[in-house]
Amino acid sequence: MEIPVQSYYDQSKFSNTFYLIMIAIEEYFANNVFRSDLTRVVYASEKFAFRQRLNLLAKAGQPSIQELRLPFMSYFRQGNWEIDDRAAIQNATAALSGFPDSAIAYRKLRFLQVKTRFTCTCFANADSDAQLMYEALLWIQQPAPKQFQFGSMEYLGSQFDIPIHLSIEGLQFNPDTTEKDWLVKNRVVPIKFDIVVRSVAMAQRPQSPESSIFSEQTFPFITKKVILDYLAYKYQNTFYDEEHIDFEVTGTFNPDPTLNGSLAISQVTNTVITVNWNYNPASDSYYENTVKLVLNGIKEVDIVRNFKTYTFTGLSPESLYNITIWFIALTGQITKYIASATTTTDASINLKGMVGWK
Repeated sequence: MEIPVQSYYDQSKFSNTFYLIMIAIEEYFANNVFRSDLTRVVYASEKFAFRQRLNLLAKAGQPSIQELRLPFMSYFRQGNWEIDDRAAIQNATAALSGFPDSAIAYRKLRFLQVKTRFTCTCFANADSDAQLMYEALLWIQQPAPKQFQFGSMEYLGSQFDIPIHLSIEGLQFNPDTTEKDWLVKNRVVPIKFDIVVRSVAMAQRPQSPESSIFSEQTFPFITKKVILDYLAYKYQNTFYDEEHIDFEVTGTFNPDPTLNGSLAISQVTNTVITVNWNYNPASDSYYENTVKLVLNGIKEVDIVRNFKTYTFTGLSPESLYNITIWFIALTGQITKYIASATTTTDASINLKGMVGWK
């Protein structure tokens, strides 16, 4: 079974190879810098890296060294994908009519060579970790850009690899950052660099409805298997399974920018936690009428979105609970917010030797 990665736009008009490229980037740096621990690679701008790290780890409150689980790396795309401008890199035949490929029964595969730039920052709280990361990045940077193939793209019933060309630029040890004072106080060492990634945009549509150049109407899909493999590798969590496959992928790659939602704890007792949520009313017609509340990644309840409050009962005293709310867009996007609370001590206190007293 193949399923498309959902996006805001009509999937039939755009290639989803870019999502696979982001997965390829995370796997590459996880394998070469973080001992194959993909949970330490976070898609977030430097300004919001700590907050996004805490969200993914389901932590709330003020950031600290322990909660951030250093070291980790954030990466963020600086702009749109652009046409690769290297000399003689583009091929008019590949873009207009495509090349026949025996792996897909000699059907034509069309593509453009594209590139983009990411800003990356690695954070470490030990000089030894920072030095090791820096040396690993030097090996990636030199002596030449890295080229490799990333698989599991499916097109017309067959799988094939997409090319990745990755180069590191402007590698700096302990540069100035937007949160420098906090970093210095907590002895966090940043390593900053850019990466330029070159790959392909596949099976683009004709430039106008009148065009007759493009006769085929079938487009690439990311397979179900690669999504499940990625989620299991990324989060190392048994709760990321087939039931939530499209939720998790769209939640990772397509957060809705206009929802402006929030989730807050309003009441906590020894067995009860009440949460309240809010959102931008202008986005009301773009979302489903219900929201999903997830308690510790296990218990799920669907509540009418406009109720804006819900109470979890029957909880254990003195226990930490992480609560996530999912706003589900009609286009399939998922936007999540997280809040945490610890239930209070059991109100019943037994006094030794005092029969009948509590």
